[in-house]
Amino acid sequence: SSGYEPSIQSFGVTNGMFKLLSTIAPPTTYKVLASTNPALPFSNWPVVFTTNWNTNYPVTNFRVDFQETNLMNPRQRFYRLVPGP
Repeated sequence: SSGYEPSIQSFGVTNGMFKLLSTIAPPTTYKVLASTNPALPFSNWPVVFTTNWNTNYPVTNFRVDFQETNLMNPRQRFYRLVPGP
């Protein structure tokens, strides 16, 4: 582990799809967690995505690129980016 964790660089809704992009991340596994209740402990947030590297970047400059296509159900959702197996 490099001791560096990426953060969420950008997010938004375009063409009916929610998109989240991280800052540059070391090449390891990351997960996107989602919840409709931000007060829940993070251990109770389900994993909705596991690492999807954008191959347009050099091997040392990976980014997590997540897209949520089911925006209508639920209407409000919170996301967290975490490293992990």
